[in-house]
Amino acid sequence: MIAVKQMDQDPARNLAIIAPSFVENVASGQLNAQDYVPVWSLGDACWMVLSNESATSSVAGLKNSKEITVGTVGFGNASHLTALQIGKRYNIPVRMIPFKSNYDAVVNMAGSNGVTFTIDTPATFENFQSRNSQMRMLAVSCSKRLPDYPNIKTLHEQGIEAPSIMNIVVANVTMPVDRRLQLAQILEQAADQVGEAEIQKLSGFSPPQFDGVTAQAHFTKKIELIARLRKEFQKEIKQAQ
Repeated sequence: MIAVKQMDQDPARNLAIIAPSFVENVASGQLNAQDYVPVWSLGDACWMVLSNESATSSVAGLKNSKEITVGTVGFGNASHLTALQIGKRYNIPVRMIPFKSNYDAVVNMAGSNGVTFTIDTPATFENFQSRNSQMRMLAVSCSKRLPDYPNIKTLHEQGIEAPSIMNIVVANVTMPVDRRLQLAQILEQAADQVGEAEIQKLSGFSPPQFDGVTAQAHFTKKIELIARLRKEFQKEIKQAQ
């Protein structure tokens, strides 16, 4: 919100990066979706769905759980919606516990202190697995498997339609079109020069341009999915709050 509002102060010269919370900010009336247009997308964070209650490295391993206790930073965010989708699939109630960061939720789960489900980086999982042998990777939260973990399927491959943690560069609609297109070209060319593998290594994200998907298409798909799921689970989100 701070970044977007700052961009709006000088929209001809500034860009901002939005995350899934953009949908919540629009729904609450703090932002008007029509005021912003995507310029370039860093894509989806290829993080891992983690749990200490699954006997297998898949979300199906949760189907006999009595409850999914998800630790994350915001009600109705990507992690919470993912847990709700899995809970819906296997008819499992979901309880949400707020944390300052997903990392803090992993710390809690590693200590078996209540959290049984969260989403974080593969590196975080590797750092904590030695503390809790029950912790497992259940799915990749982006659109593709990771080279270092080829046997971990994506959520989509496991039949779960869930939002990822995306970062998208946006401009205010009042920025001159020529300038916006020029900035988009610069960012796309820079990404091509760095390469998909290096960007994933540095950031954990997978830019959609490497899959032939435009920033606009990625923006539309991700925003619409989050908005739809927030509407579908509005009762559960409100109860969690």
